Amino acid sequence: EGGVELPLVSTGSAGCGKAALLANWVNRRRKTKHRDEFLFQHFVGCSPRSKQLSHLLYRLESALKDRFQLREMEVPTSEERLRWSLNRFLAAAAKKQFPARIVIVIDNVNGLLGESSAADTLHWLPTELPPCVRFIVSTLEFEKYSSDPDEVTEHNTRVHRTYMELKRRKCPYVRLEPLTVDTRHAIIGAFMRDNQQALQIDQAQQFKIVTAKPSSQPMFLRTILHALVLGVEMSDVSIDEQIDTYLAAETSANLISRIFDLCA
Repeated sequence: EGGVELPLVSTGSAGCGKAALLANWVNRRRKTKHRDEFLFQHFVGCSPRSKQLSHLLYRLESALKDRFQLREMEVPTSEERLRWSLNRFLAAAAKKQFPARIVIVIDNVNGLLGESSAADTLHWLPTELPPCVRFIVSTLEFEKYSSDPDEVTEHNTRVHRTYMELKRRKCPYVRLEPLTVDTRHAIIGAFMRDNQQALQIDQAQQFKIVTAKPSSQPMFLRTILHALVLGVEMSDVSIDEQIDTYLAAETSANLISRIFDLCA
């Protein structure tokens, strides 16, 4: 309360659980937050429109206007004016209710698309925030630049500009690390207990899953477990064959494509 804080950044590789972390935190926060707290969330990529910077800013400024009764202020419609007016809306909201409690959560901030090619440089996010305003964002640390979108190696990735900008601003960050083998075993065990009637995986099959590199990503591991349940119901392919097929996908997007192919 009353302090000025830099944005808090959650980072990690694609599929490491950044969106799940923020979504669960927001759900819990809504149950325990102060009654005067303004809590805004935006998940970039949940719909085509959600990727547009102008849509995010219009949603945020409209919500600030309604919540803090900023009747004298008009929400612009153009992206350029929305960018320039963001700090005015934040400052006006902070003054309207002191101490204000404004928390803005934006997942996958690196995926925002602006009218200019510099959208991922965070030119729209004020470098100086009013007191009591806290941004919590997630971003990829690295991005691909290979001509082959399915090929990712240490030689064809580079630090994402959004991450570089947040580091330049000296924002505090939390990096989500890949799941350990023990954690993967625990997740599979919990899943098996909840789905005893639908799926049985023996020790050798579990070992094959937990030692595969893609299963270090929570999204991939969760998807493959649900895919096996679906495969048992809809396919005659053995569980071993399904596991081999799914683990060859390496990314969650490719995994989903293989699941559709198997069940078609």
